[in-house]
Amino acid sequence: MIHVIDGFYILVDAYQYIAQEDSGAKLSSKGKEYIKWNVLGYYSSIDKAVERIITELINRRMKKKTYELADYIADYKAETLRLKKLIKNSMKEVSNEK
Repeated sequence: MIHVIDGFYILVDAYQYIAQEDSGAKLSSKGKEYIKWNVLGYYSSIDKAVERIITELINRRMKKKTYELADYIADYKAETLRLKKLIKNSMKEVSNEK
């Protein structure tokens, strides 16, 4: 599982990338406690999963008031660049540790 930002994660298996969010709720079964996940979607690449998380973050921010299309696009690009830099820096840290 990959932590992207805040409560957003990407679960990776042999076939897909699952964008999901920690709902904050806990489930319990047979004495074990589990996190309840809100699945945002299933994707064929990590880029598409990250893009979905970016879209979710921006949509939540934009809900608060009315924006012009140009402002939405500018926010989308800024958030995309911010997350890509975070990912790139994380990858550098990992490669420097080896």
